[in-house]
Amino acid sequence: KHVEPSYVIRRYLDAPRTKNLIEYLEALHQEGIATTDQTVLLLNCYTRRQDIKSLQSFIAAFNVNPLEATQALRKAGCVEEALLLAKEKLPENYLRILMSEGRMDDAIEYIATLPTQTQQTALLENGKKLLAAVPDATTDMLCRCKVQLHDEYIKIFVDRPLHLKRFLWHAVVKEEQQASSHVWNTLLELCLRLAEKDRAMNLLKSPAGEYDPHQAHLLVQQYGFQEGLLYLYEKLKMWSLLVQH
Repeated sequence: KHVEPSYVIRRYLDAPRTKNLIEYLEALHQEGIATTDQTVLLLNCYTRRQDIKSLQSFIAAFNVNPLEATQALRKAGCVEEALLLAKEKLPENYLRILMSEGRMDDAIEYIATLPTQTQQTALLENGKKLLAAVPDATTDMLCRCKVQLHDEYIKIFVDRPLHLKRFLWHAVVKEEQQASSHVWNTLLELCLRLAEKDRAMNLLKSPAGEYDPHQAHLLVQQYGFQEGLLYLYEKLKMWSLLVQH
């Protein structure tokens, strides 16, 4: 007589019979008739018994849906096993798990190992959270990775002027990356706001400077930077204003 799997499972759901339930679910998988719910249940049984060896063997032997498996493992509190599986089978979820578990330092280390394009996507998607949690480490990593600089990176540094200035100075001045006038003007404003007038002057005089001189003129006026103002009067050929000074 055929017995429905659901009936057998209900009989074995109590804790003392977990071993019997595992054996039954394994048999269903070996016969190729297990459902997705039964796979998740088996994974939960392994994790409930802390039988990591069997868990790993099962994942390796059967075509387990990695997303469902990682979700089941995390729900059971087996974060390390979920991470191990995600890193091998579902790398796009690996970073998401690290972030949701609050493991920001590990997330930074992982991002640093990614290919350039994937790295940039990961930073733009997760940069705000990383900077909020570990601003120094995140900024250091951004500088090390030599990401392709564009305006979108400015948005992730919300309320982090000092860290944004560090990042932009490294990319624009030290690495000499090509940057838009918006990036140059942003860096100039940050130097002025942080009272780093020598750096502001270096930016204004830089042969590679791609800043908008008219916008820069407004900025040095706003922050009362007289040396920069006189330089821009001359650069913009504002002779009458220059004479007045």
